[in-house]
Amino acid sequence: MSATITYHILFEVNILHHYLLDAGTSSFNNMTVEQQAEVMLKYDIRELFDIIPTEQCQKILNAHHCVMKATSQGIIVGIRAEDEGIAEGVKPFNPFADDTEFTFILRLRDMNLLNYSALPFMGNTGTMYVFHNNSNLSPKSFPHIAANPPAFHGDGRNYYPGDMLTDNPADPTILYMALRKTVNNPASNNDGWMVEPMAGTVPVYANENDRQPLERGVVSYPALHAYLKEEVTLMNEAGNIVTPSVDVPEGDETIIQVDMRPFPDGFYTLHMLSEDEPEHEESYTFYLLKERISPFGMIKLALTAYDDAYNMLNPNGSLRSPVYRLHFRNRHTYWRYLSKDFNAPFVTGEPLPLTRYGIITNLTAKNKNNEDVDLPNPGKAPVKTEALIDPDEDKFYSEIHIN
Repeated sequence: MSATITYHILFEVNILHHYLLDAGTSSFNNMTVEQQAEVMLKYDIRELFDIIPTEQCQKILNAHHCVMKATSQGIIVGIRAEDEGIAEGVKPFNPFADDTEFTFILRLRDMNLLNYSALPFMGNTGTMYVFHNNSNLSPKSFPHIAANPPAFHGDGRNYYPGDMLTDNPADPTILYMALRKTVNNPASNNDGWMVEPMAGTVPVYANENDRQPLERGVVSYPALHAYLKEEVTLMNEAGNIVTPSVDVPEGDETIIQVDMRPFPDGFYTLHMLSEDEPEHEESYTFYLLKERISPFGMIKLALTAYDDAYNMLNPNGSLRSPVYRLHFRNRHTYWRYLSKDFNAPFVTGEPLPLTRYGIITNLTAKNKNNEDVDLPNPGKAPVKTEALIDPDEDKFYSEIHIN
């Protein structure tokens, strides 16, 4: 019996931002199936992002007769395939190499994204978000391509509004999100934290573990110890040792320069070891990007992942057609209202979610005449991040001026 040639889905990526999904204080996660379907009718992630295949990715798509289509929820990649019957399933018409990867640039269309997204405001210079399906690079939970959030560090650092933690990055069961600046361990003192069991509807959201140092050309690593120059190795994301050109500039023995120009884009780990006493080692993981313009992020999907759940093909080579998911959480802020008719600024008693739809009602304040004034929602108003610079401040504010 001859095989039938047709097109089938190779994989999908659904990008869900809760600024567009939640309705006021009603979380999309807690809506009924019917309510979620109604929300999705007006949802379009293309308002926030452009998703563009890299030049190398486009070559792979063309070589395998793949078609990429941007949708309101993300992207779908279809492939020319052979249907060999129920037993064998549907297989790509042109077989892939085992190390095939599909890489897409995630470019911002809305430059206000950080205002309403629960992502860090600090530490973004020289970094890029990289979302991928390889759990050996960072623990993750299928179908999510965002990394599991980190655990509590316990080193006295401040956590800022929107920062996310979990009880166990390898196998999370509880998600914590900071609502105010805090040093508390949410497992023992959850004051200042939102606590959500990650059972059923609570997804993994993009977080600081998805943000990677970005390098180009020659990497200059400032070693903590001058004697680290004794041994330097470089490992690619497949776990293979590659040999770069390494130099230590004369007169500055703390700088290790590694020439990355011969190597393709991707994750690398620089490992430095001293044979001197006392023995010391350091590691530095980064993402090598040749493009001149730094995008907001990359989506990097391997045909064969380290966790079988993320694989695009079954063991017999037939299509699994996985649907990967990338969630962004909407930011919660205190809403601060300023008006010449108020004796003092009015601030909500708790942080409220920023959403496009579902106006939060029953917000009122007393004016100078002791009359109730209805208060509007802030929309995309710039966030006042005073907690970052004022040691006595612990809140982020959405500031609304009322005439």
